Amino acid sequence: MTRKGHIDTYDNDGNRDGTKYRNTDFNDLTVARALGRVSKPVKQSGVVSSIKGMVLWERNSDGPVNYVSPNHHTLSLYLGGGSGTWSCEKKAWGFADAICLLPQGMDTRWEHNGYVKNLHVYFTDNDLFELNWQHVHSPTPIIYARNTLLHSVGRALAYELDWLDATDQVTIDHLTLALLSHLSVADMSTAGKLSSGLIKQLDERMRALDEGAPSVKTLAAIANLSPRHLSRLYKESTNTTLMQRQRLIQIEKSKAMLQEADSLLDIAKACGFSSQSHFSRAFRQGTGVTPLVWRRIHRI
Repeated sequence: MTRKGHIDTYDNDGNRDGTKYRNTDFNDLTVARALGRVSKPVKQSGVVSSIKGMVLWERNSDGPVNYVSPNHHTLSLYLGGGSGTWSCEKKAWGFADAICLLPQGMDTRWEHNGYVKNLHVYFTDNDLFELNWQHVHSPTPIIYARNTLLHSVGRALAYELDWLDATDQVTIDHLTLALLSHLSVADMSTAGKLSSGLIKQLDERMRALDEGAPSVKTLAAIANLSPRHLSRLYKESTNTTLMQRQRLIQIEKSKAMLQEADSLLDIAKACGFSSQSHFSRAFRQGTGVTPLVWRRIHRI
């Protein structure tokens, strides 16, 4: 995780080991100045009307970098690689489609290993004030989250538009405005939690039993996570496992059907069980009684 060697540290005066780093476009932006020493700017723009600047960075090398008292906020959208980027503050690895929001003045330390491409958007409280942003006092730090809309806008900015083409400038301004506006109300999935929106989406699929009870692999595809990662995050976010939640949904539906005249076989099929015996066994494990006993007690 930690590579031995010298750490490049930058402050607001642009000092790196006594050497002034010169960048005519971004010399006054702490994070951009730091990354300019270890990453290649694929393209950069300092003329977006609503912000201080925007850079698409690409790096394929190892080594640490620190941001010391940055004089601006930074929104970082991972567009490629990133699994080898370690946050010393979060104590976690990056991942594809990760989002970070680093507020002005927040010191952060990073260990980079391998390839990463990310879009950086640099802005200040004054920019947020102009947007009538809800939290003008300063954004809340976010290290490694997910948000589908933010990432889609970021990809459009990075790959669909020519930053040097005047005809694209209005679109770039509007997309950047949308990016920062949505950031103030975005429902984030953090590195350790799933967003409430994603949990609801997973729940809706687990309730769609006419399509069959979904596998963890199916749910993982919805969340754009590996099955193992989704299982861990779901447990941390809800204090229950995916299997326990799925079983509860199935038993809840079966109870409603047991109050009607449906056969146990039909109920088993409708509730996503593989067989009648599977249904009876799961129902007894969940309620303490068999389906027929439950029906006799509760049927109106």
